[in-house]
Amino acid sequence: MLSKQASARLQEFVATATEIFMNRGFRRTKMSDVTAAMGLSEGAIYRYFESKQALFDTVLRAAAAPDGPIEVESLPVATPSPLATFEFIRECVSERASFETLDQALHGAEPTLSPKEELEGIVRELFATISRFRVGVRIVERSALELPVMQSFWFGEIRNKLIERLADYLRNRIDRGWIRPVPDPDASARLILETIVFFARHRHRDPFPTPMDEETAEATVVDNVLHAYVLRPA
Repeated sequence: MLSKQASARLQEFVATATEIFMNRGFRRTKMSDVTAAMGLSEGAIYRYFESKQALFDTVLRAAAAPDGPIEVESLPVATPSPLATFEFIRECVSERASFETLDQALHGAEPTLSPKEELEGIVRELFATISRFRVGVRIVERSALELPVMQSFWFGEIRNKLIERLADYLRNRIDRGWIRPVPDPDASARLILETIVFFARHRHRDPFPTPMDEETAEATVVDNVLHAYVLRPA
């Protein structure tokens, strides 16, 4: 078990590295960037992490559990294989991207909710998940631009398939007469997702943000999506 002082320093390293990985991605980040930002000597970080890979892995695991403490078995944190880190990312992201409400609408039995209630549930679930894990998603997305295997997974398997699922939902509900016809369901699905992503995630890093709490941001997205797509009864 780590001492209080070592645990506090570990938390500080992870918090500082998180910001740097979010801004620079994996390849452009150096261990010395972290120590410089903390005003420490270059070698100080190696008492806590064997390598940049060990630091990156720890940062991702902390981002995957944003409400919990950072737990490590011993110091310095050992270097995992890049494959182990990638498999952890794959497992976490795949689990978080299941989106039960959307899947139920696509593959479940006859709908029991109204068109408004159903779409609202989908939008709120997407917003809550993207907002809660926005730090980890930012790091993964930023690093995916540099790492081919992660790029294929993140943009191909996760983001594009989510857009496809939303588009399939829109097509199905348009056919039912629940959603108004749109020029292109794929484009509308992308528009819905990007709107959610901006308000749930990107607005937090806007250098000149519009004052807005999380509840207002979510309510604004829900209100606009429902008014844009749900057909009102005649």
